[in-house]
Amino acid sequence: LRYFYGSMCHPLTSASTDKFGVGLEDGAFVPAADGSFVTWLESGRGEAALMRRVEALRQRKWLDSSTSHLRMEAVFFSGELRLYTMLSIDIDFLRGGVIYSSVKTRTQVCNPYPDLGFIFPDFLWFCLVFVLFQQEFRQLQVEARKGTLLLYFTEMWNILDWSSIVFGLVVIVRW
Repeated sequence: LRYFYGSMCHPLTSASTDKFGVGLEDGAFVPAADGSFVTWLESGRGEAALMRRVEALRQRKWLDSSTSHLRMEAVFFSGELRLYTMLSIDIDFLRGGVIYSSVKTRTQVCNPYPDLGFIFPDFLWFCLVFVLFQQEFRQLQVEARKGTLLLYFTEMWNILDWSSIVFGLVVIVRW
């Protein structure tokens, strides 16, 4: 961090009025909606490209005396265990020179169905959504033949049934 930051702690005076650096050519180091700046280091670009990015960030004063918080995030994959892990490192720079850091990890299994027994609840839920769809579609056809289709959609339970079907299909498609 000293490579970027350049000093041991925040100055005791008010916040810096120095202009933030210009964004990088590929759109990195741009201000986010909350006033923070976002950048990234992509491992697939090679070590030389990463070092150029780090040097460009340093020259543009990515971290300066006004920096109060730094978050670094990385995603790792273990093919042997079939796990994704999200690593998040937060560093808070306090005005008096104290630095607090915290490390958090979240792990996600890549295979949600390690055994056929794990598929059963999802399959059962899918079947229930499908049965509800069939029942409501048949009822919709009957109401259309009777000419009471508008009345059908004014009933709260029918609206609830179709909402359940639509949200169920969204979950199925997104899963």
